[in-house]
Amino acid sequence: MNDKIKHDRQHSSSDTELEWRVKELLGLYKTQEEAALVAQLSVSQIKRYKNDPSHLSFAPIARLAEAKNVSLDWFWTGKGEPFASTANEKQENKDVDRQLQEIECKLQEFDAPFSPDRVTKDGVIYNIQQQLSNISGMATATQVQRARADKMLELAFDDAAAIQKGDQRLKDTGSRMRHSRQAFDEILAAMDWTPPPLIQEAVKTSIYNGLSNDGAVTLLNMLKLQFESDNNK
Repeated sequence: MNDKIKHDRQHSSSDTELEWRVKELLGLYKTQEEAALVAQLSVSQIKRYKNDPSHLSFAPIARLAEAKNVSLDWFWTGKGEPFASTANEKQENKDVDRQLQEIECKLQEFDAPFSPDRVTKDGVIYNIQQQLSNISGMATATQVQRARADKMLELAFDDAAAIQKGDQRLKDTGSRMRHSRQAFDEILAAMDWTPPPLIQEAVKTSIYNGLSNDGAVTLLNMLKLQFESDNNK
């Protein structure tokens, strides 16, 4: 089993780019049986994936990639870094979740919101404010974690900066949603295939979450081939 993905593409010259990425992804698993268990497929289907990427489908690949922290954008397009984030970053995010949960429990013990005078006189409340401010500005924290911290700062401390961040986050979310819909509509207009509604929503969500347009095109083309293959059986 490989514990990392090679950037130098030391593979058979007959492999296509996608075939190489399939093999690299499956190579992260100890056995094909393990990969099949994670993907919720049979071992024979895993072998088909390895030998012929035209059999690829989104859900099993997403399960295989997520379990090994592999970027789906990299898998479908070959662009960017293979891994979405490091193990240390994941652990840091778990620590932040735990810290936020502890802060929420502590806040329930007090009568919020707090006046500025009370914050300066009560060390516990002051420390809570500082912890939330740190999480709000933490680069490695997730967007959801930063939003939780800002919301607690807003409700418990009437923090003007947190309120402004919340308003900006809503605007940014709306903008990203519009962008993902527009990008999907442009991609679909250039194709001669209309995916089922559930597939459309899944791809829009993937674009919203960071899948590039090239990745979405590759994914839709693979899904189109799969649907055509299924309909011809």
